[in-house]
Amino acid sequence: MNPKDEFLLQLYACASQPSHWPLALDRLCAQTGARSAVVQTFEPGTDGVRLGWQVSDTATQRNAPPDCPRVTSCRNPRLQSHRIARGLNRVVRDHELFDRHDPECATLQADLARIGLGEFMGALQPLPDGRLLGIALHRPWGAPQGFDRASEGLLAALAPHLGQACELGHQLLSARTGMQRQQQHADMLRCALIRCDDQGRVRWMNHSAMLLTRAGRGLSVQGGLLRAAGHGQSARLHEGIAAAARDEAHQLHYAVIDDGRSALHLALRAGAADSLGTPSLMLAVTSAQDLVDVPPAIWAKLLGLTQAEARLVASLAQGDTVERHAARCGIALGTARNQLKMALAKTGTSRQADLVRVALSSAAAQVLA
Repeated sequence: MNPKDEFLLQLYACASQPSHWPLALDRLCAQTGARSAVVQTFEPGTDGVRLGWQVSDTATQRNAPPDCPRVTSCRNPRLQSHRIARGLNRVVRDHELFDRHDPECATLQADLARIGLGEFMGALQPLPDGRLLGIALHRPWGAPQGFDRASEGLLAALAPHLGQACELGHQLLSARTGMQRQQQHADMLRCALIRCDDQGRVRWMNHSAMLLTRAGRGLSVQGGLLRAAGHGQSARLHEGIAAAARDEAHQLHYAVIDDGRSALHLALRAGAADSLGTPSLMLAVTSAQDLVDVPPAIWAKLLGLTQAEARLVASLAQGDTVERHAARCGIALGTARNQLKMALAKTGTSRQADLVRVALSSAAAQVLA
């Protein structure tokens, strides 16, 4: 393989494996004779630039420069707006960025000499989101020779690829962060959510689904495959999954899994196929017990009830009577009935059944406390 092509493969691999950036920059240093290679992103603003992501070669990481703000921060004079304009989309040296006899250039080079860095060569690429990507190479201080034309040509050829690799890495990181946030939100729900393919192979689950499938409550995952309790129910479950996957209208399909203790209700809907054309389905799984097992404190907040009234509502939602609730809590039946009367008034309902219906229709109550 051509060494340049091999280098490009290593460079683009950094997008998905950020830990490989120092190794790629080590290689750039070896090919150009640089002692240091630093890649940075900048956000231009009216009051200067703000530094963002930064990576450097292994030696520069290991021997981080001492406190030298003009070299390591946005106070670097190379990053002033008029000099940035001179360096866009080209390979530049300091004599092209600074005017002749500019005292800032002499001061910067003296600062660089203090940390063992000499001649500079760099490039600046605009990124799609308005940021800038800069690559700065420095020869060792006192080196008898500077960067040659071959090194300049290599940097000019690599600079656009550096920008693309950086942008790919930024997009992958954003995607991963978004997926993590979606997982966190899905894990807050009492409802079990399961994504699978048309064969029932599980691709993703939220926390409630993990708890459900591990608890032996009629639904499990075996060898990556979603299964129900008993061969017959598993066969019907897979038939339902296949039917939902074939539904080009993407309508909701329903199934029930009953292991004799508590029934699980499933809603199935097909989504868009993945990049390989494999169908994808989302299953929402609920049980009556999970839906009614809501802590009284939540009913108190959602329905504007006192803690005592909320405890009564929690009992009624779970199928208790006012009489059994009073006996279990050790309160007089009249007290419990008065609590019911207050709860009805506060929720604008007139019957116990309506009160329970209002409580159980609350989607907010199905967020884990």
